[in-house]
Amino acid sequence: MQKVEKTEYDDKLEVCAQFKNGAVTPVSFLWRGRSYEIKKVTFTWDRRRGRSLIRHFSVSDGASLFEIAYDSEKADWRLFNICTEL
Repeated sequence: MQKVEKTEYDDKLEVCAQFKNGAVTPVSFLWRGRSYEIKKVTFTWDRRRGRSLIRHFSVSDGASLFEIAYDSEKADWRLFNICTEL
């Protein structure tokens, strides 16, 4: 069985994303001075917070799994979790 370390955050991100036909797809992001290329979007889900639609993405850079989210009302991105195999 693989051990996984999950670390929680609530950090603002700079994200390069494609907006096409009403859908948003993250391509890469900058966090704490480091650039991460998204190799795979593994899951998406939506949550509402007041008037805001928050679109959550589980994404992988090939080494770690990140939970990032886009707030459509504020037009900003946040990082919530990183899961890394030990």
